[in-house]
Amino acid sequence: MTAQSFDHERLDVYRLPIDYVSRSFEESQLLEGLHRHDRDLWLHAVQLIPLNIAEGNGKRRRKDRARFLDIACSSALECAAIQDVVSVNPAWSMMLKSITITSTASLSTSTMKWTQS
Repeated sequence: MTAQSFDHERLDVYRLPIDYVSRSFEESQLLEGLHRHDRDLWLHAVQLIPLNIAEGNGKRRRKDRARFLDIACSSALECAAIQDVVSVNPAWSMMLKSITITSTASLSTSTMKWTQS
């Protein structure tokens, strides 16, 4: 028997954030002590991206769908801002540099493009 697949699981705009969630959980393990709060904010925001994309994709009215996708885009930008705040500390800046540049920029861009379609 094959596993059931939902519509949102076939979307690149959904799969990209799922990969980002995975890498964020790995990278955030290093954030402790003073950066504990930043880690929690980051992990919360990063999970909201695919959750809102999936929920928005299930909406039939275009206006409802756009609202959830807008929230997902805002969460991607929030992740970038959190990483900017954390990277002010030189010890964390190199660790977060690669994940910030490659992930949050492409996430917010692809989500914005999908919202406009």
